[in-house]
Amino acid sequence: EHVFQLRTFLKIRNMSPNQGHVCQLRTCLTIKDISVN
Repeated sequence: EHVFQLRTFLKIRNMSPNQGHVCQLRTCLTIKDISVN
């Protein structure tokens, strides 16, 4: 369930033209991966 939400989040972020979100996205990914594991 978390994986599906994460993939949806990725798709939304990838549509954003603002490159400033890239760092925030990677940080969120790291936190999500740790919480899942």
